[in-house]
Amino acid sequence: LVQVNDILNANSSKNIKVRIYFIEDITPEDLLDTDANLNLTLSITYVQSNESEDVLNSQIRQLINDNPTCMTKYEGQVTDQVGKTVTASNVYFNQCADKRNFIFNNMCWQMIRTTETGGIKMVYNGDVVDSKCLSTRGTHKGIVGADGSTQTLNVEYLYGDSFTYDITNNTFTLTDTTTATWSDSTYENLLGKFTCKNTNGTCTTLYNINGYSSNTQAYTSSYTIGDTNYAQIGTSSFNTNYRSPAMVGYMFNKVYNWVANSAPTSGSLMGNDVSYSNGTYTLLPADGESELGTTLDATHHYTCNTTSSTCTKVRYYYYNNYYIELDGEANIEEAINNMLYNNNVNRYNSSIKGIIDAWYKQNLLSKTNMLEDTVYCNARNITNQATNGWNKNGSLTTEMQFKNYNFTNDLSCANVTDQFTVGNNKAKLTYPVSLINNEEWYNIGNTSLRKTGVEYWSLSPYYFDYFNAYVRYVNTGGGLYSNSVDYFIGSRPAVSLSTGAIITEGDGSEESPFIIE
Repeated sequence: LVQVNDILNANSSKNIKVRIYFIEDITPEDLLDTDANLNLTLSITYVQSNESEDVLNSQIRQLINDNPTCMTKYEGQVTDQVGKTVTASNVYFNQCADKRNFIFNNMCWQMIRTTETGGIKMVYNGDVVDSKCLSTRGTHKGIVGADGSTQTLNVEYLYGDSFTYDITNNTFTLTDTTTATWSDSTYENLLGKFTCKNTNGTCTTLYNINGYSSNTQAYTSSYTIGDTNYAQIGTSSFNTNYRSPAMVGYMFNKVYNWVANSAPTSGSLMGNDVSYSNGTYTLLPADGESELGTTLDATHHYTCNTTSSTCTKVRYYYYNNYYIELDGEANIEEAINNMLYNNNVNRYNSSIKGIIDAWYKQNLLSKTNMLEDTVYCNARNITNQATNGWNKNGSLTTEMQFKNYNFTNDLSCANVTDQFTVGNNKAKLTYPVSLINNEEWYNIGNTSLRKTGVEYWSLSPYYFDYFNAYVRYVNTGGGLYSNSVDYFIGSRPAVSLSTGAIITEGDGSEESPFIIE
């Protein structure tokens, strides 16, 4: 109940309970004999305090005060609100081996850190067994990625934006459905969707559409219901299509036609640059040169793959005989912007986001009002823009490196298009759930606090070499490594409790987790 002198801190909320009392000696004759509307008015006045208030929950503040050696204060920049990077004053990482376990909505969670706005960021840690969150729980049923493959879809199937699943009968059912046939003119509307490859929308094997392979085929991830490690909801690729820098994105948009080991036709003209106007590309010679070259060393060159200097689609060879095909963009710099930085870069769900969203909708949607809409950073900013192999002046053998190419504890998030929240229209989450990023796992510091015995994804891009996109993950022993995005490993969703969450019992151990109400 709200009481006089209650405090509502900045960037926080409180649930208000209204209790209605009726007179005790009311008789049946006094009661209405028909339904009636009762209008209540509640007026609450909050006055801004002149004091500097603590945004952290008082119980979490007590946990910090009681455990100063393992509730470690983060000193540095943090982006927990869209467009607001500040010096952290309220961020503490929970490195307490015996005080990190929470039960929320009858699920086990591991506390990672507090947020600058007073929340508690946690990662999924499995089902509760006998009111405990022991690491010996073994397996439980989940959504299990089977493989990544191309699927032929050029017949009419039912597609869904999401799905529900039945772990008793091992079945999936599509939701928010539409009927379509895959083709060059329809495929863009189907990316990120799910299909059973039938017309009734129920199946035991589910396919997530993740990329264009041809006018009849799509790159897909496939899923079944099966046993998975206690600490994860299942396994998934990050993205099945690994052939573009765009695929390190938690969401993505532009993916260019990619071809490997295809040398240009002998005698084809080569340009060091290109112009684009009215649907036509024109090859340009190098600075100071008057003519185009015909070299077969195509790296960092544009070509129409003919003896002509103009074309409607142009190849950019970024490495040996590997190229992407530009179609409507001015040059490679604009193409990189479209893949990583453009305001429209977040159009389609990654494979893992689709799985996490479906799990959330089925298992956690009713608790959304207890969660804060904090930033989940998918840092796609390139740290070696001038020297990587995609730059025409860069080293041929140097990867396109992202923020987490080298380990960092920096919690700032440079680009607004990487700051995923429900409220950010440039990086909009469906629900307030995502993944813990590599910076946060790095700040935890202790491999035993990351270890679950299996591998699972972080949210952080690593690099793109000449043909493969890589994202950071946690290995079986709790170490921080990277792997190709099409690798099928564990998914451990993360949420952030709002500052109003109340701990009703427990001490945070595996035997007696904190209980959140």
